[in-house]
Order: sequence, then C-alpha cells, then structure tokens
Amino acid sequence: MSTTYKSLDYDTMGYALPSIDPGLSHVKVTAHSSIPWGAPVTNDVGYMFNIPNNAVVTDVVLKADTQLDSGGSPALTWDVGIVGTAQLFMAAVATVGRASTASAAGQSAMAGGGLLYQNTSGADLAIIVTCHAGAATGVAGTLELAMEYYVKPAAGNPV
Repeated sequence: MSTTYKSLDYDTMGYALPSIDPGLSHVKVTAHSSIPWGAPVTNDVGYMFNIPNNAVVTDVVLKADTQLDSGGSPALTWDVGIVGTAQLFMAAVATVGRASTASAAGQSAMAGGGLLYQNTSGADLAIIVTCHAGAATGVAGTLELAMEYYVKPAAGNPV
C-alpha cells in the first residue's frame, strides 16, 4: 500500500514557507525540503513545498541521502511534478536511491516540459515526488528536493 508523506516545509493550508513578496521580479529563489521516507513503494507521494503563481522553474535536483533500494537488481524510480502531472519535472528517474551512497539527479534529468515551466494556475502549486516504481528491496532513508525558480511580474503588481 502506498503512503503519503509531507515535509515540514509543506503546509496543509497550501502556503509556501517562507512566503515571498509577489512584487519581486526575476529574483532567483531556491526552495529546498527533505522528507524521511519509509521503504519506497509504488505510488508513494511526498508533498515537498509549494511554488507561487507566476513562478518559472529553472532547475530541479532530487537527492537520496542513502541507498533506498538495496536489491541486487534495483527497480526504484522517481517522478517529480505537481498534482495531476506527476512527471512534469522528472519522469522515472532511476539514478536516485539505488547507489550505496548518496545519489542525485539534476537539470540533465529534467523532462523537457518542466524546464522553464511557468505556474499560470493563479494559485500556489504543490510540488510532489512520487515513487514511480517501488524498490526491489526497500530501505528507509531521506529524500531531498531543491528547486530554483524566479517569479515573473503579474499584471497590476509593482516590480
């Protein structure tokens, strides 16, 4: 059975922590969060943080602090996206959590549609990590996500 995890940086009220001034334009923001994760099972979801309306995503890094799949033939893969589009930023990334030490995937692993993606939803969007394929032999550990973005000015907002 899959599990839903929430980082300490994800507020169930839907607000990004910390909040940023919507008048800031093209100031690069790095959001970072980590979640202690149980043995990864297919369709586990981790709510990491929110990005504000008009955010334009420039980079994403997904990292596991240790090996999360210790099987002889590891099967573990991860998706990074938003609710409804789980693979927006990364799809079935197989390099994270399989090595016996810390492992990460960055911009080179980003899906084409995720690079320079602009949140035009009119609201904050939750950024999620989903276990696409569960571990052959799951091990608990910590999963981290960092995302760089800037906020484009909205009509009527001072810059």
